[in-house]
Amino acid sequence: MKAEEEDERQKQHHIILFYKYSDIPDAHAYRDALLRLINGINSSCLAEDNISGRILVGSKNHEGINGTIASLNYNAILAFCVALMGRTQKSKILKNDDEMKREVVANLFRICIEEFWSVTEEIWSTEGSKSVKEKCNHIFSWEDFKWSSHTVGVGDCAKQSLFPDLNIKVVQEIISTGGRLEKAEVTLDDVHKGYLSPEEWHSAMEKHKFAFGKSNTNDAILIDCRNQKEYSIGRFDGAIDPGTRTFSEFFDWVGKSDDGGSKATSTENQSLFRNKTVYMYCTGGIRCEKASAFIRKKTDASEVYHLKGGIHRYVEKYGEEGYFGGKNFVFDRRISVQSGNSNKKIVGKCVYCDAPWDTFTPRNVCTVCRELVLICNQCKASFKELHCKDHFHLKSCYFTDLERFSCTELQQQLAKLEKHHENIKKGKTNKQRRKTLRKQIEKIQAMLSFNSIHETEHTLSESSKTKCRNCLLNDCNGECWGFHGLKRAKRDKSNLQTSPMSL
Repeated sequence: MKAEEEDERQKQHHIILFYKYSDIPDAHAYRDALLRLINGINSSCLAEDNISGRILVGSKNHEGINGTIASLNYNAILAFCVALMGRTQKSKILKNDDEMKREVVANLFRICIEEFWSVTEEIWSTEGSKSVKEKCNHIFSWEDFKWSSHTVGVGDCAKQSLFPDLNIKVVQEIISTGGRLEKAEVTLDDVHKGYLSPEEWHSAMEKHKFAFGKSNTNDAILIDCRNQKEYSIGRFDGAIDPGTRTFSEFFDWVGKSDDGGSKATSTENQSLFRNKTVYMYCTGGIRCEKASAFIRKKTDASEVYHLKGGIHRYVEKYGEEGYFGGKNFVFDRRISVQSGNSNKKIVGKCVYCDAPWDTFTPRNVCTVCRELVLICNQCKASFKELHCKDHFHLKSCYFTDLERFSCTELQQQLAKLEKHHENIKKGKTNKQRRKTLRKQIEKIQAMLSFNSIHETEHTLSESSKTKCRNCLLNDCNGECWGFHGLKRAKRDKSNLQTSPMSL
């Protein structure tokens, strides 16, 4: 097949990750400016090329902006980057060797870019007492954008965006810590410390030869700042897994009390940091900046470093020659991408049988919490509903689709759930777990009552399709954007109820 024929059969998504910690005088005005900018860019593109993604604008001091966007149109993403680089870099862009970048500024999207610059300059003009440097700390450089691409076939399914829509919203924190940094009095200067370039990081990995988180000289530790599901399919050799489900849990793992004081809640973890050089990494760097600043403030670590640009930049530099093994988890339709020496080794394991496995799919989620479940195809064929590690103890009594069980089976589930609920009836830490169990108990009781009133039992043949856990529809193939909850929200809004258990 000729090259031009191959191009006609393929489409390429262009994706950028970007973030910058800075002070934004008016987060809502900046959010509106970003929305107008992207709408202006999209108006010059084909509908299928529209920019989609997620952008968070921080309303608290030192928060800034964090986002991932994608488009089938390279120029559209490039225009967005140029806009965020600011008018002060316009002359550099126009003189740049990159002809495409010059064309974007001069012609293609000039009007909406110029409008964005004018609006943002007005937003920051209110910072009259600040220096020029402080007023410009929101401006991006070309190096702040982490580019990647995803090539697919041209079929209707393949043309689907990597995100369901464009969502730009104002939040207190661009990566949530549960307010831990504010309590720890961490400043913007604290966040911008401890960078190691990919080259410096690579040298550190060669020097320390980490195993089980500790270096061969026992004077350094290596920590993965990401969540457990991300760690499970790819990581640097010898990294410690804090076992978190959300980033805010990381700060509890470090071992400090919730009130930001010096009281340690985990003696083991506190001793882990004492007099050690700490190396940390995450996907793109945003989590490490906050996590490393917190560790400097709250532990006795001698030095704290983190990988600038995260796994993304490291793999760009070293690829299969580097120390990162497995897949890199991403927060879009792809879920994960091949990275590092992933072709040589499968890092992940099926949570049901421990067989080598590293592929997450949208439909394979925990029926209790909708967290992605790493399960191989052989095991998946044996289960209609799945349970993550945190909810394995409920795999015989907690199910979403209750219509396929007899009254006897429902009564057995009810008895087990009530026993689990009794075991955790005390303590603030179990409050959410009690709520989850109580809600399921009430659903089973409602189903039993419904069956009793109508003198019927619902059964489901073995060949019938299982309901999608995200949208609860039988005909869903799992591609319903359950991670974003869009189809569920649409269903609830339409009040689609097929049984007493639909909600």
